[in-house]
Amino acid sequence: MYQLQKQDLAEAAKVFARAFEPDPLYRYFCPDLEKRLAFLEDFFLFRLRFAQKKGKLYADSPELNCIMGLGLPGVTMKPMDLILLGGLSALSRAGKETRNRVMAFNSFIDECEKAACPGPKYFLGPMATRPERQRQGLGSAMFTFMTSEICQGDAPQILDTQSLANTVIYGRQGFVLVGERVIPGTDLTNYTMIRK
Repeated sequence: MYQLQKQDLAEAAKVFARAFEPDPLYRYFCPDLEKRLAFLEDFFLFRLRFAQKKGKLYADSPELNCIMGLGLPGVTMKPMDLILLGGLSALSRAGKETRNRVMAFNSFIDECEKAACPGPKYFLGPMATRPERQRQGLGSAMFTFMTSEICQGDAPQILDTQSLANTVIYGRQGFVLVGERVIPGTDLTNYTMIRK
């Protein structure tokens, strides 16, 4: 596996934007298709910067076909991270409606995760595979690497997905469903899963 460098982040953000552009959650965040890809590139660039600085960030290779971030136990995002790593500017450029939806969702996810696992934990995600390289086992290999090789110690591993089909995939990796809640303002369901 390849640990991403600073010079990889812009291209990695493009991979995430392409992979998540059709995702229902991101369509909810930014309904306007013409604005969505630019928003997603900005948004994921911020998330990738945070993962690189405060967590772990790996790809399958320097070609960045599959990329995954990992939050470390006890590490939380601070307001200065939002400012210094570009989150505030990404949300400002996205517009008020998108910004409000993202911030409300983040608060919702925090509640879900605290209810499911109040102590220190590894947070798995985000993960994306280039659309043309999906269904080739890259995501599965990356997920296994991150959960087996990088997550060390006794802290549980937690993830959220809005796809019921993904809960089956993660269940095969030893994750159990511990929370299922409708995301406020949407018809989407968030599934919180843990592996201890």
